[in-house]
Amino acid sequence: MEIMPWSNVRTIETGLAIVSEADQPNGGLLVGIWHLARGGIPFSDIRKIPTRYIR
Repeated sequence: MEIMPWSNVRTIETGLAIVSEADQPNGGLLVGIWHLARGGIPFSDIRKIPTRYIR
């Protein structure tokens, strides 16, 4: 799942909620620096993502 500022998944918290509820071994968040910057998400917030979910 990729966080994109113009979608319904605009925040790290929303993305994490979706992938953690799905609970699939191949699920995770695609961390696109461009999308984080465009969405006004501080890069330091990447620390909120458990490593098992980073893709």
